[in-house]
Amino acid sequence: MHRRRAIVTVALIALLALAAVACAGKRDFTGYWRGTPYKGYGPIVVHVEKSGDHYTVSGLFREPDFSIAREGDLLVWLSPAIGSGYHRLEFSLEPGGGTLVEREFDSPSSNKPVVAFTLTRATGTAAQLEQEMRTIAARETDPDVRSNIDALAAGIKAWAWDHGGRFPARRALLPGGWFWKWGWKWGYVPSLQNPLTDKAMALSDWPGDFSYTLSAHRTHFSLSGHSVAGPDYTVTGSL
Repeated sequence: MHRRRAIVTVALIALLALAAVACAGKRDFTGYWRGTPYKGYGPIVVHVEKSGDHYTVSGLFREPDFSIAREGDLLVWLSPAIGSGYHRLEFSLEPGGGTLVEREFDSPSSNKPVVAFTLTRATGTAAQLEQEMRTIAARETDPDVRSNIDALAAGIKAWAWDHGGRFPARRALLPGGWFWKWGWKWGYVPSLQNPLTDKAMALSDWPGDFSYTLSAHRTHFSLSGHSVAGPDYTVTGSL
């Protein structure tokens, strides 16, 4: 009798442990997720990692990696809206833990999402999924990178025509440099944004930004826009 009771007790403990694991799994946001946001927009892969009290999310074409906070059973991210206010992004797990739902709201107080779509746990190795993320990001952002580089090259040539036939020094293209001040004042250079971060396109090695090199006498230049995956887009010029 005692032995049977002990066996029943052990079995009950095992079942409770399995139930606890199952419940924990339902709340596990981490891993790779794949989905198609809406018609006309190709599939994406999202990677969620836990980082301290926050989660790091990659693959949504905002920041290359951005930090998102846990609020109960949701992951929540607030981003400044154009003009004023904030957008709200939420991730929630469906029962079973195999489906992640993303909802985007045009304000923190809104109850009706402007975008909502589902992602399911992605299969494949981490290396395969990381490459898929880079390829998707390149597909979505490279046209904007090329457009930015073409506009920037036109502005650099306009500078040379306005400055004695010499292209701007490299330091002039650093953030806040004279090239930008001159270009914005006279309308030669638009406000170019890194399509991955939505911040100003900058002279750096980061994807979405650009590199700039000059010949010794500043009579030739080479300008390259950095892709997330694949070759850079390069434009050269001389007068």
